[in-house]
Amino acid sequence: MDEHGRLGETQRQDLRDRVRRYLGYLATEGRINPRDVKRYLNAYTLHRMVRPDLDAATVLALQTIDFRSDWDKIYEDVALAEPDVFVAALNSFRDGDSHAFEDLWPEIGVLPLELSGFLRSAEAAPLAAAQDLERYVSFLETTRTTQSWVKDAMRDVGTLRQYVRRARPPLRFASPEARTIAVQVKDVLGRLSSYQQANGAFGKTLERPLSKLQSLISVLAPSSTDEPEETSPAQLESWRQDVRGEIDVLQQELRLIRRASETSPG
Repeated sequence: MDEHGRLGETQRQDLRDRVRRYLGYLATEGRINPRDVKRYLNAYTLHRMVRPDLDAATVLALQTIDFRSDWDKIYEDVALAEPDVFVAALNSFRDGDSHAFEDLWPEIGVLPLELSGFLRSAEAAPLAAAQDLERYVSFLETTRTTQSWVKDAMRDVGTLRQYVRRARPPLRFASPEARTIAVQVKDVLGRLSSYQQANGAFGKTLERPLSKLQSLISVLAPSSTDEPEETSPAQLESWRQDVRGEIDVLQQELRLIRRASETSPG
């Protein structure tokens, strides 16, 4: 379906009236690669053929973020890993909180200017209004990668980040609250370890960060004592930074696996 002459009049009208508004966002530093435009149009046409029930503008907005290689972190680390949190942060960002993403995901840093402009544009409004963005992300991923487990693993990494955010002062190591978080994190790490063990060479790259995270969680809930330990805010923040660093490594490995196993609509 990469020849537009083969499309029906309704589809051609859709490309003219709806899709063309998004094409300008594919430009990097003012330049558009014609091959990227072709891939983008083919991907959208495929998506509409397979899932015509999904809102077209939401598909386009999400696809646009995914197609920009310099916006990959906001798609992979945020929209893919934590779709519901992404929608909440996007609404705050559009309402004027310029640090909405940076505060929740320090690792992504300051958003690129072009990405900020897109997220505040009318074209991105359907993402802010999405009631079930996870459904859209899951669908796009089924057309992008041959390793279906990667989407689930990235979602689990997003869940890890959410648990780590809960570890805030005045939490104390070995306290009941700390132990609850540790149990939740260990459950997620168990699922990630099962992906790692079941996927051969792909999974092998996850072994080191998972091992490091298991060690760090033992600090949160040590087996050597049942009594809460005095924990300063600085100690807790240092622990959080160490955990976030290993989560970043884990997520980067999953990004590489996702990209190595990509399929393309053309």
